[in-house]
Amino acid sequence: MEFLNAAKKIIRRMNLLAISIALFIVVAIPFTYLYLELQDEKERGIFHAQKYALKFQRTIMENPKYWKFNLEKFIEVFSDIQGENWIEAIEVYDTDMSLLHREKLLEPSLFTIHQIAEIHYNNKLYGFVIIYSSLWHFIRNAIVLVCLFVIVGVIVLKYVWEANSLLRQLAEANGHLKRLSIIDGKTGLLNATISIEKLKIEIQKNFQTGSGLCLLFVDIDHFKKYNDLYGHIEGDAILIQLAELLKATVRQMDIIGRFGGEEFIIILPSTMEEEGIGVAESILNMVNQADFQGEEYMPKGKLTVSIGLAYTADGIITARELMKRADKALYWAKETGRNNIKRYCEEKVLIEVPVKLHMAEIYPVMKQEITNKVLDKFIENLKQDMYDVYEPTVRSLLKALEMWEIQTVQHSLRVNRIAMVVGKELGLSPKELSNLNLGTLLHDIGKLSIGDSILLKEAALTPEEYRLMQNHPQAGFNIVMDNELLNDASKVILYHHERFDGKGYPNGIKGDEIPLLARICSVADAFDAMSSGRPYKKSISLVDVRKEIVRCSGSQFDPQVVESFLKISDDKLE
Repeated sequence: MEFLNAAKKIIRRMNLLAISIALFIVVAIPFTYLYLELQDEKERGIFHAQKYALKFQRTIMENPKYWKFNLEKFIEVFSDIQGENWIEAIEVYDTDMSLLHREKLLEPSLFTIHQIAEIHYNNKLYGFVIIYSSLWHFIRNAIVLVCLFVIVGVIVLKYVWEANSLLRQLAEANGHLKRLSIIDGKTGLLNATISIEKLKIEIQKNFQTGSGLCLLFVDIDHFKKYNDLYGHIEGDAILIQLAELLKATVRQMDIIGRFGGEEFIIILPSTMEEEGIGVAESILNMVNQADFQGEEYMPKGKLTVSIGLAYTADGIITARELMKRADKALYWAKETGRNNIKRYCEEKVLIEVPVKLHMAEIYPVMKQEITNKVLDKFIENLKQDMYDVYEPTVRSLLKALEMWEIQTVQHSLRVNRIAMVVGKELGLSPKELSNLNLGTLLHDIGKLSIGDSILLKEAALTPEEYRLMQNHPQAGFNIVMDNELLNDASKVILYHHERFDGKGYPNGIKGDEIPLLARICSVADAFDAMSSGRPYKKSISLVDVRKEIVRCSGSQFDPQVVESFLKISDDKLE
């Protein structure tokens, strides 16, 4: 910034100097030249007039009384006039100003000056010599010189103009840089750096006044999903629309900034906690009532935000600590279902989420066995270089499912084993096998959204219960969709109940539209359902399972996958 200001001062001074030089070149030098040339012409005319006056003095010396009647002498005196191409004429007069002789050389012109010299002899005045000289050659040279200086002056003025243009550009660039240092380029709100500085100032004010200060963190839910669906240009449009909504919702004294990505920061000066919650509720309601392009394909068919709130009454807190508190509250709002508000308290976040224990309490021995033995065995099948990344996620999700329904976890492990055997028979790549491993382990994770009355029901499901059960692929996809490492595995979760003939759910896609890994999971899932049985349905033999899978080839199952499945020996399927 200091450099730009210095540059502006230098350019201004250079402009003044350049304009002065241009004026001097265009005006002062030509006129000075004209003046000096004119003086030179006068001196030259006087010199020649005196020269001819001396010649006539010699004529008078020969015959003082009759000198003016001696034509031959006049001609002799003017014998060298032909060499003076700047003289128009020379005239000789007596003391009565009677013209004695005129010697003409050039045609008279508008640019003429004359010089007079007296003719003396023995202190007596005999007459005068007048020389008429043309200034045309002088004027011509002056015009050429002036034109030359005008060209130089124009060049200098052009430089001045360009310098001024550069100065304007520098001023605009300086203004743009100032805006960039303050304003977020996409939304027009304050950027993160300035927002934090504003927060520090408001904390200091609150320390002096004790009037209360609230800080809100507002984050768009599933924004990565939106960008994946529509691209970053549409995503930027959502950011701009939300920024306008926030500006229209908050109070005039509130300070709004974009904190980064899809997260916004709102500082509420002189605001008690309940007032801050009111502002947050207004924002949440406004967003829920607004229409956003393409939101119908978002989870729950709506684009929503989560809000974390932190409050300080006395200002005895740093900006960093207050932001950490608001961030923790925001994280909890995300973890507890999104599209809600959480505030930070000294001891805990506002809302306690009750923990429900289900079948895990009933089957402690089986839980221990699955957690420590069977699950470990399948985790080892993960690709070694991704082990540390995937293992915690898979363990957490399976344990969460285990808390709801132990049988589902056992089923997932069996499906995983059969699917991996089929995948190897099909010649899948290591990466595809890794994704198949993850997808089949988690293919029923969406059953976390299904109630105990349906999951644990021993009789056949009613049509309404079956319809609710059909929601679990989409629910499972929603659970893992934000985990970038599970992107390919999530497709297995979403599509494992699609049929090859297009009569499956949730999307009714068919044939090669269904990802290959999901088609493999579909066969393995059906195999385990028939071979293991259900509370309301007995298991069948491997021979009958094979016959049923062959019967459904081309309708429910992919024929290519069925062909690979049939090549697997019974001992690998048991």
